[in-house]
Amino acid sequence: MKVTTERLENCIVKLDIQVDDKETHNYLHDAARTMAKDYRVPGFRPGKAPYHVVMQRFGLEAIRVQVIEQFGDQVFEAGLKESGLEPVDQASLEEVTWDPFTLHLTVPVAPAVNLGGYRDIRIDWEEPSVSDQDLEEELDRLRRQHGEWQEAGRGAELGDQIVIDITGKVEDKVVLGNTEREMVLNADSPYPIPGFAEQIVGMKVDETREFDLTYPEDHYNPDTAGKSAHFEATLHKIQVETLPELNDEFAILVG
Repeated sequence: MKVTTERLENCIVKLDIQVDDKETHNYLHDAARTMAKDYRVPGFRPGKAPYHVVMQRFGLEAIRVQVIEQFGDQVFEAGLKESGLEPVDQASLEEVTWDPFTLHLTVPVAPAVNLGGYRDIRIDWEEPSVSDQDLEEELDRLRRQHGEWQEAGRGAELGDQIVIDITGKVEDKVVLGNTEREMVLNADSPYPIPGFAEQIVGMKVDETREFDLTYPEDHYNPDTAGKSAHFEATLHKIQVETLPELNDEFAILVG
């Protein structure tokens, strides 16, 4: 097998795989035997017709087509391995020529990157500065990352995670309808309307509460902007976040 490559534009390499004469002879005869099995040749049992009879009946071109279908992938894989190319996408078979049997393909490859003299670049080392506040903020972030939500067993408070049904109406028209909406009671949250979280504080599981709030003048929905809305909320679940203690077990957990 003879393999040649030529780098083209746009990260494409032309790959030619030439099969030696002996291997081509074997491929042709193996393909003819396959055709003798798959197609009836009068006077011969399936697969027993000799090569010259198969060629007379079906023609050399048909046998060559069978070679490509039966052995094309095998030839390509062997040639690709010998070339050392690493395709980034599927190769394309552009042409097949005979005498000698050769596959002509194009293969997409990764772009060649010249990093230049990056090893000569030097940057002065600066000792990082970590304040006590930085340390506390990072520890708090890690604790919240590994925190767990547990049933509160009390009335709702800011910071709790709740499951709630919400219905909001403006001038008797429903503008908001959520069933079993999961949310965290955050006083700074604009959802579903500023001041909503404070109205839920103190509610208990299965309690229903009604109240009125006014949408901001700059609300995204012009049908509700600046208007008073009547809300009905039914609370289904209250969970409080439990943070892990700062101890050896926590240190092992976060690595």
